[in-house]
Amino acid sequence: MKGPYAVLFNVTNYCNLNCDYCFLTPLSKFYEKKEKMDIDTAKRVTNEFIGSPDAANKPEIVFFGFEPLLNWSLIVEYVLWAKKEMKGNIGNISIYTNGTLLNNEKIEFLIKHSIEIKISIDSYYYENKKHRNTTKEQYNQLWKRTQKIININPNLIKISKVITKENLKNLEKSFKFINEIKPRGIILLADAREKFTIKDKATILKGIIALKSKNRSLEINLLPEFLGCCSNGSTTNIMVFPNGDLFDLCATCEQIYLKKKRIFEKTRKEEYTTFLGNINSKYSFSAKKSKKDICKCVDCPTISKRLGFLSRKYRKKFYK
Repeated sequence: MKGPYAVLFNVTNYCNLNCDYCFLTPLSKFYEKKEKMDIDTAKRVTNEFIGSPDAANKPEIVFFGFEPLLNWSLIVEYVLWAKKEMKGNIGNISIYTNGTLLNNEKIEFLIKHSIEIKISIDSYYYENKKHRNTTKEQYNQLWKRTQKIININPNLIKISKVITKENLKNLEKSFKFINEIKPRGIILLADAREKFTIKDKATILKGIIALKSKNRSLEINLLPEFLGCCSNGSTTNIMVFPNGDLFDLCATCEQIYLKKKRIFEKTRKEEYTTFLGNINSKYSFSAKKSKKDICKCVDCPTISKRLGFLSRKYRKKFYK
């Protein structure tokens, strides 16, 4: 059985910020109350999708949305458990965070266990605050903590930047600003609410080339929504919500797919993930969602690749 390439744990379904371009916000409407994932759910997912003795790869474990540091006790317990029980079965462990809740205790733990920290910062303060409700004090503290981690272990920090149509004109300035703190890499995401033209993509590519010419060792991850290809055509990511809901994560629902030798264009929807079921109820569909809520990405010809690691009986239940 081929396991997923990454399992993303949304260890909470809420955040301490309210960034207007957060792509998880549309999914939050399915959940009526704030929830935190418990360790049993996290272990159950891990044992189901990763603990298989015939897994073909070692998937990355990612503590993802909404703000994982709001459930810090779960992260500590899970990391200690996974390092002991899942040794050899999992790959890298990383965390996406806005960084505002980082403190010395958390930094020490993350460094000790070599957890890659992907901090979400767009640029200098006045550019950053256009989409994020951080105070200048929070922002300055974040940069100090980021620099502290880099000074101890420069290989653990990547900066996650969201590119919007608005900030394209200041892209080179933003890249220069981020590069000055010398992170290991930069992860570039697109504002999911906007459609980028070929000219926009050329501007982004030009900025990347200029940045790489100044720092050849810098890793730059350009996510598939810029490349015009399905993000899960060659990789498979499972996203897990606190209550155990599972999603097949696809960042690029607005694509042209081939179906039965017929080209069709799928219109952009707020929900661009495929709901799979709930790990705590043996993959039965949640009462809050019906089959019509399932993203039409199931029509994508790469669906067999994306869900190929699931057993046949599960897939029959998902896609009757």
